[in-house]
Amino acid sequence: MKRIALGLLAAGLPLAVMGCAPNSFVGSSWVQSRQCFGDVGIVGHNSVLTVEKGSKVPTVSIQGNGNTVTVEDGAWVNKLEFWGSGNTVSLPNELLVRGTQVGANTIIRRARAPSTPLYTPVEQPGAMPVPEVGVPPPGRGGAATPPPHTAPQEPLPPVEPEGRRP
Repeated sequence: MKRIALGLLAAGLPLAVMGCAPNSFVGSSWVQSRQCFGDVGIVGHNSVLTVEKGSKVPTVSIQGNGNTVTVEDGAWVNKLEFWGSGNTVSLPNELLVRGTQVGANTIIRRARAPSTPLYTPVEQPGAMPVPEVGVPPPGRGGAATPPPHTAPQEPLPPVEPEGRRP
């Protein structure tokens, strides 16, 4: 009876610990892509998780072998924990994380993706046009006027330092 209780405890402990994480993924060979807020726990083997832009993850904890986690540009991860081997985590180069690992795992640093504009202006009827840089607004003369020329000024006289106090 003691062996059965000990066996159930050993089998259920990783699941119980990972069940505390708000984003728990249990099982093998699954693929997920999502925005995560809070700790992320992965228990299993050969699974793939993409942590999407805008995520705020204090800790990613991986218990298993052969899992792959990709953290997109714009996602925040503070700490990585590995309990297994053959796991791969791909991070943006500028993201600094702390790490703990038991086993041989790989962290890949990748260059940041080219930036894209936050929004694309859309022409709407009756809306004012979006001005281009360096082009004068319409109706205010044909060409951009250069800044007025100012005459060179005479340099100011040097300031004499005051005497030191005793």
